[in-house]
Amino acid sequence: MPVNPAGLTDAEVRASLAQMAQNVLRENPPVRSMADRLRDFTRMNPPIFTGAKTSEDPQEFIDELHMILVAMGATNIEKAELASYQLKDVAQSWCKMWRDSRVLGGVPVTWELFKTSFLERFFPREMKEAKVEEFINLKLGSMTVREYSLKFVKLSRYATPLVSTSREEMSRFLTGINGELEDECRAAMLHDNMDLSRLMVHVQQSGHMVRDCPQNRGQAGGNAQPRPTPQSAGAAEPPKRNRFYALKGREEQEKSADVVTGSTLSFVTPLLALNFEVLPEVLHNPIVVSTPLGENMRTDRVYQNCPIVVSGRAMCANLIELPMHDFDIILGMD
Repeated sequence: MPVNPAGLTDAEVRASLAQMAQNVLRENPPVRSMADRLRDFTRMNPPIFTGAKTSEDPQEFIDELHMILVAMGATNIEKAELASYQLKDVAQSWCKMWRDSRVLGGVPVTWELFKTSFLERFFPREMKEAKVEEFINLKLGSMTVREYSLKFVKLSRYATPLVSTSREEMSRFLTGINGELEDECRAAMLHDNMDLSRLMVHVQQSGHMVRDCPQNRGQAGGNAQPRPTPQSAGAAEPPKRNRFYALKGREEQEKSADVVTGSTLSFVTPLLALNFEVLPEVLHNPIVVSTPLGENMRTDRVYQNCPIVVSGRAMCANLIELPMHDFDIILGMD
């Protein structure tokens, strides 16, 4: 009987044998001991938790540990066993007491059971609520944009319902940034490929431009702009801006050269606009609104053809987003 009836070459025979060996290993993987697992685990430099330091973050410890265990392909029972090796000091004592208190022959200790019990002990509800409150009140303040971004990402894990979508995540990130920088970067959210990472880079770049602007460095405060000198008359003119004034009386409006009486502009607050199902469009020429109190507000976002019902009458309006909190909607005179 011929040894090689198909007439295969030596290379084809070796390839066939190698494929057969791989199939056998795939169907019957070698059994690894817990000692082998522990050795692989420690080589990945997992974090340690003591439970005795105020600087330790229990949630961060669990999240980082879980990523390593998933990468190893550990089972749920192996995850719980390996995680216990990273508990030291107070946490180690708690783990021993917790395991000893369990009924012999009961349900095996899985990862979910270990994680739930661990967080209940070292990260109770009061601590979670404090983290959520810290996230809600997070502001750029004196931090750099990079420091603010890192802290935002770290705290957002405790308030996932507030950042459940990409738009909510980006909007919340910009809430902690005030002034012209926020106005500049909210328009960037309209790009289809924009996400939080790209937005953070955009904010950092825009922050440098706003800070380094000669006009911002030269102004001590307020909204006044320096008059152009004769030497700079030939320089490029700044972009034109629409102006809308909310003055106290009609007589005062008619005397102003900058006001068109009978304006049809309509406005909406950013808070109410969050509930809209349409995305805003960016105006090419930003609008500057001057209030009776002498404040100037700049806006460049408009929601087109929004349906509105007033006293049973339906109509459509183009609502310009205005950063004020004293009203919900202002409808134009038409």
